[in-house]
Amino acid sequence: MKLAIADVLDRDNMSAAIDQVVTSVGDLHLTVLINNIGGINGFVKPQFKPFKNHTTQEIVATIDLNNSFSMQLTNTLFPVLKKNEPSLVINIGSMVANLKMPYLAVYSAANAANLAAEMRLENRKIEILCILVGNTSTPGRHTIRTSFTVPTARVMTAPALKRVGCSRDAEAGYFPRALQQASLALISGWLAAIFIGMEATKLRDTDPEAS
Repeated sequence: MKLAIADVLDRDNMSAAIDQVVTSVGDLHLTVLINNIGGINGFVKPQFKPFKNHTTQEIVATIDLNNSFSMQLTNTLFPVLKKNEPSLVINIGSMVANLKMPYLAVYSAANAANLAAEMRLENRKIEILCILVGNTSTPGRHTIRTSFTVPTARVMTAPALKRVGCSRDAEAGYFPRALQQASLALISGWLAAIFIGMEATKLRDTDPEAS
């Protein structure tokens, strides 16, 4: 096993950090890339707040963490993945990109990128799959309690990996979350917006970092 450590929020040294990662795997037959980095915990305070209240630093950090680093890393490793076709890129994304949840505008936009259509158009044998996740209980600053819709990372891993080869660009990584998403899709848009808005308001009001 090889380990390379990079600070994805260090914008000035991002290219050098990516080069370090690429160099560390240069002698491997790389066919799988999993981009599992993202979030807003720690630098957007509170996490759920109106777009107008975001600082420039928070917007830049959110995009760098959730999009810029993984996109640049994928771009740099693309020649290797192309040479070693068939290959696979799994992007761990967020369900909020589809739910249009209030108070998470920047985070939602940073999770919306998808390269799958381009790979199909160019007849590349590189599967691009976005696994959409919701709240997941992981060790950290604010550990979320597990429930029917909130799995641990270990519990979610197996069903998420089973989505590989499903011929869809994006898939919910955990069945209860997929069920929630499907339920919202079945009801009318204005009613779904009410439910999503209520959930966003609750999360905003219960955010431990809210003043």
